[in-house]
Amino acid sequence: MEVYVKTTKERHQLRSFPLTGQPTVAIDLDDTLVEYDGWNGYQHIGPMRPGASEALQRFKDAGWIIILHTTRADIGRIWEWIDKVVPGMIDHVNSN
Repeated sequence: MEVYVKTTKERHQLRSFPLTGQPTVAIDLDDTLVEYDGWNGYQHIGPMRPGASEALQRFKDAGWIIILHTTRADIGRIWEWIDKVVPGMIDHVNSN
């Protein structure tokens, strides 16, 4: 699986996702983590759905790796949203 990995050297470095044996979950962005009422431009990401932040926190507390799955192309915008709305909760974002 190819994912964009948040690293200290390069923010959006593309590399293979290591299989570590650690529990892993992939969660969709639009209409799963956030409300979605149709395409409103690449800059728009809807508000978090009720309970979504708490669910992410439960996965993190239990030691899961969290991959954010999206068909959006602007991975930089996705990481900006992650850092603002759910900092430290998402480990990886898939690439398309």
